[in-house]
Amino acid sequence: MRPNVLWTIPRPGRRGVACLAAVLTCTAVAATQRFSPAAGARAADAAVTVLSESFESWPPPGWVLTADPQTGGVWDSLNHPAGCASGSSSPYSNNTGGSGLCADANSDCLGDGMDTTMVTPSFSLASPSYVSAQLQFKSDFYCAAALDEGWVDITTDGGAIWTNLLYFDHQSVRGPDTETIDLTPYLGQPDVRLAFEYTAPGWDWYWQVDDVVVSASGQAGCTLACAATAPASVSPGTAAAFAATATPSAGCTGVPSFAWSFGDGQSSTEQNPSHTYASAGTFDWTMAASQNGSSCSKSGTLIVAAAPPVVNLMKKAAPPFRIVVTGSNLQKGLAVTIDGAPWTSVAWKNTGKIVLKGAIKTAVPKGAAKTFRFENPDGGVAVMTWSW
Repeated sequence: MRPNVLWTIPRPGRRGVACLAAVLTCTAVAATQRFSPAAGARAADAAVTVLSESFESWPPPGWVLTADPQTGGVWDSLNHPAGCASGSSSPYSNNTGGSGLCADANSDCLGDGMDTTMVTPSFSLASPSYVSAQLQFKSDFYCAAALDEGWVDITTDGGAIWTNLLYFDHQSVRGPDTETIDLTPYLGQPDVRLAFEYTAPGWDWYWQVDDVVVSASGQAGCTLACAATAPASVSPGTAAAFAATATPSAGCTGVPSFAWSFGDGQSSTEQNPSHTYASAGTFDWTMAASQNGSSCSKSGTLIVAAAPPVVNLMKKAAPPFRIVVTGSNLQKGLAVTIDGAPWTSVAWKNTGKIVLKGAIKTAVPKGAAKTFRFENPDGGVAVMTWSW
């Protein structure tokens, strides 16, 4: 029926088409052999339907049906609107596991032998996003006298060369039966056709086919979710800790990369860097994570300011009259003003204590509330109003 046929199995019987031995070694395939995706195939996302036919209308649009040139036997709809031979078992039921009508190559209905083929419309598996493909169909292959044969073949060159995918070898494979055939080896091909051929040498039985679906699966896209944290504030000269996480989807490969910008002209490619700001100010930071062309970014603001001195208590002491200031972060070299006037007679004891000396009783007379300003060398400031 189709010239220049290249088979991966011998095709004995009425057609008498042999393998092209110079091209490949032929291997017989049992009728019950099932096909699964190739080993090592990548995990794929949801399937895309490339071709689908349920045979509810006849002839199926775009399909090519070829009849036996001697008997006229041809694939037909299950209901055989032209009628069947006297003595046939018609009417027939859909025994494939499908519903409604199906395609039926039926030598019992014909009352004679037949060699008939139906070929799908051309479809493409050329999308670069496809990582796997398969053919699936429902079937009832009924070979009552061990004489019938069935083939599923594929071509990628318009029908010049056909390769066999599945062979029913004179044995019934009764429905409901779902056949699944891996088409992944044909990815990248823009012109693919499938052929279903049934041969019966005489008045025998049938092959029913229903719900033919070719599907292809594309690799899941890579998406990235991320988060980043940084302190709200930090003192100049103190290391600030930054941290990031990136959560890739199942379609991502490898590991994410990170790019930080700290807002002061400095950057880092570490996931969890630390950074020291040299001076006070307000800095806008950003973090960008990327993987497989997908990216995610976060940003924030960090204030760099000196930690202020802390004044917990001021009290007078005598004699001689002096004011004792206690607290924390009272740095050596701390400057003091009283109502805006510098007071230079300051004795630093430790970070928790200073003493204001000299003519302090004159500067701070009894009952007079004065405003004291304490400024550390790093710029931190505390202000307190006090009287005695």
